[in-house]
Amino acid sequence: MFSSLLRSAVLATIAVGATVAQADPFANTPASVTGALYWDGASVASGYQSVSVQFVKSGGGTGTYGPGGSAGQFKGYFDAESDSALADSSDFFRFFCIDLEHYAVHQERQYTRILGLESAHAGDLNPLTILYDLFYPPISPRSALENFQDPNFGAFADSTESAAMQLAIWNIWYDNDFTLATGDFMDKGSHGESVARANQMLGAVQANLAGYTPTGQWTFYSFLNDQNQDYLSATYRKGSGDNGNVPLPGTLALLGIGLAGLGLARRKG
Repeated sequence: MFSSLLRSAVLATIAVGATVAQADPFANTPASVTGALYWDGASVASGYQSVSVQFVKSGGGTGTYGPGGSAGQFKGYFDAESDSALADSSDFFRFFCIDLEHYAVHQERQYTRILGLESAHAGDLNPLTILYDLFYPPISPRSALENFQDPNFGAFADSTESAAMQLAIWNIWYDNDFTLATGDFMDKGSHGESVARANQMLGAVQANLAGYTPTGQWTFYSFLNDQNQDYLSATYRKGSGDNGNVPLPGTLALLGIGLAGLGLARRKG
């Protein structure tokens, strides 16, 4: 009887664990999902930094953003499964703009989240990986699995650092010269400290392009909408060469309890 009860508890534990893992909107499968995205403003308390930039549009021609534009990491929610209210903590994530031809909308919108980058930007994967590996917080120590339920993951020190990361991402996305001074993406009067820091970041990326080995596995996600701004986000997993899914920490704890229960049942039997 005791053994039967424990086995039932273990099965229930595994079922709950599976539910926790499936509720992660950033699981690697399926590769493409549609869900509700809510843009909720700046990721850091100090907000954004003012920028003015020039870029080449996707269809050709020159576009401008600013003067008085804002740059920095965003925060918000993405629910790919409609498993709860959109603002549920499991749906929280941080992200950057990768589309200067559309505006962010402070309302719920339907987005398609794809695993990785669009094919047109496949060549940006290596420099983006290096950029995130070198500058996305926390730099050290990194945990075995970092996602947006960890309050320290993606928490930049201030708006200057956050804006610099955004400027560097835009330069990689729109250009290939690793400087904001020239090319298809140029600074035209942004916040000076952010520009200087972004150029430092880009210089470090360029210096590491050949033969760089990331400290772990970065998984990128693109959030796409034809009418609104597109976004880029990433999660990190310690170690390299493993593309499989990883249970969330809560799942691992639940499975541990279940396995311990099986061992106890075996001894009682």
